[in-house]
This record gives sequence, C-alpha cells and structure tokens, in this order.
Amino acid sequence: MGLKNLLASDQMSLRNYPKIFYYSLSNNTNRYIKKLRKENYKGELVRLTEDSGLEEQTEPFIMIVPTYLVGATPDTTKEIYTEVEHDLLEAYDNYKNCIGIVGTGNKNFDWQYIWTAKHYCKEFNLPLLYDFEMAGMSRDVDNLIEIIHELMKTKGEK
Repeated sequence: MGLKNLLASDQMSLRNYPKIFYYSLSNNTNRYIKKLRKENYKGELVRLTEDSGLEEQTEPFIMIVPTYLVGATPDTTKEIYTEVEHDLLEAYDNYKNCIGIVGTGNKNFDWQYIWTAKHYCKEFNLPLLYDFEMAGMSRDVDNLIEIIHELMKTKGEK
C-alpha cells in the first residue's frame, strides 16, 4: 500500500501524533530521534531493545527500521538485529495498527539500502513512508514531520 493509497483509505483514524518505535544499534537512528525531539515531535518515541516486551498496540504507530544484514546477494541476504521490530509487528497482529515504515541505511551498500524496511513493507503490506541515510539530515526530520502532519490532517476527519 503506497502513501497516496494510505491517505485515501478509510482504514485508520489518526487524531493524535502517532507513537514512533525505533531500533538503534549503531546509534544513527538514535541521533535522528534526537533531532525529532529537538523539533518538539509530540508523539511518544520508543526505543526498542532485545529486552523489549511485545505488547499489543491498539493505537496507530510508525516504525523506523534500520538495515543490518548478512549475505552478499539478494538470495542469501538475511536481516540481523532488527528481529525485535519484526516481532512487534507480528505480535497480536500489531502490523494492522502500523501506519507505515520509515527506512534507514547506508547508500554505499547499493541494493541493500533500506532492505529491511522494504522487506517489512512487503511482508506486512505496509507503505514505505520515507527513507533517510545514516542519521538523517534536518530536512529528513522536517520531511517526516510533514508526512505525519499530512496523515493527521487527512486521517483525523474519519
């Protein structure tokens, strides 16, 4: 489901800033989250760890997915470290309340850039809302907040 289809669908109401779940091993995603906090993002920002519990998510949320992989070809590639995000989406069918995925990675890895985010989008039929490289730039924070505002404006009327 693409972003335009999500904006047009009646599947989800969005009256408040959505919670954002994220995982950060190399600290790049955490640095991006700090930039969101500086911009006074009003939703809850939840860092996932291997010890995070799998709770049912009853409100709309967004997931920021970094890319950590092993394997040299598309056929042998396997995600590592981000299982906690996959498990959260899968548990209690939480993916049904996921607004979409934001991917992050390193463009130097060519076809592997945001591979995990694309994989989750395909597996759970979720839109890729946005992507950014490494810790993101200020414009990447602004762009995601703009996307969320557009979702709130469109979905808040439902």
